[in-house]
Formats: sequence, C-alpha cells, structure tokens
Amino acid sequence: QEGDKPTTPYRTRFLSRQLNDDSDPLELLLINVQQYLDFISARDAANRSQPITMQGFATTASSLASIQDFLNGNQISGTDKTTADNASVPNLLRLIKLSGNSQQVDEINALFDAAFNAIEERNTASLYSFTSELDGKFKREIPDALAIQLGVTFSDGD
Repeated sequence: QEGDKPTTPYRTRFLSRQLNDDSDPLELLLINVQQYLDFISARDAANRSQPITMQGFATTASSLASIQDFLNGNQISGTDKTTADNASVPNLLRLIKLSGNSQQVDEINALFDAAFNAIEERNTASLYSFTSELDGKFKREIPDALAIQLGVTFSDGD
C-alpha cells in the first residue's frame, strides 16, 4: 500500500540492489564515502570535535576502519557472518587487483596505514592530507578500476 514503510530492511534491499529509487548501491556507497572523506579535511573534523567530545580522533579512526572494512568486504559489525546478506558483500580491493590495478590497491592500503599513523600521532595536517588522497581514490581510481561511472560529484569542484 502507498505510504506504508517497506517491510524488507534497508540493508537487505541495498545488498540485493533493490533500492526504492533504483539507485545503484555501489555507486551510492562510493559517492558517499568520497563525500565523507572530503568532509573530514574540509571541515577539520578531528580537531573541531576533539575538545568537545574528546573523541574526534577515535571517531575518525573508527570511520576509516569501517571504510577499509567495506573495501575489503569484511564482516560488518553487529551482523552474522552466516547470513546471505554478508555473503553478498564483495571484496572491492580484490576486484580492483583482479582488474590489473594491484598498484592502486597497494597505494590505497598505504594511505590507510598512513592515516591511522597520523591519528595515533594526533597529526591533523598529515591526517587530512591522507584522507584527501583517499578521497581522490574514491573519485577516480576506485570507480575506474571497477568500471563504474559516478558522474559529476560537485564536492570535487566539477
């Protein structure tokens, strides 16, 4: 019935590529991750939230770890590994490597390592530099390696 809430959980609809607006889930995720990475440095997220919450670096690290898990197709927190939903989560870095872009995978992993080191050192200048580079990977190299057209993303100045 019109106006009723869907009975299928969003996560299930997302992973089965059955979103209400017919969006491609992977495109949507890549764009949103790219926008979040842009937000981290553009809004000085770690520094601004640290004095208020004392958690700025911890939440940034947690977010980056979730993005890294997403790229690696790792288990999503709070879900059961045996569910069909988790079986549908691809290892994107493996797919990128299989597409002949091993160097990109190495660079992405190195950027994550460097960002985590910058967080540990509380070095926001380095952190923002590395998240900006990751942002670029989500705008160009990752979609290109996965043969995905993201279209225009206005946060990158297009």
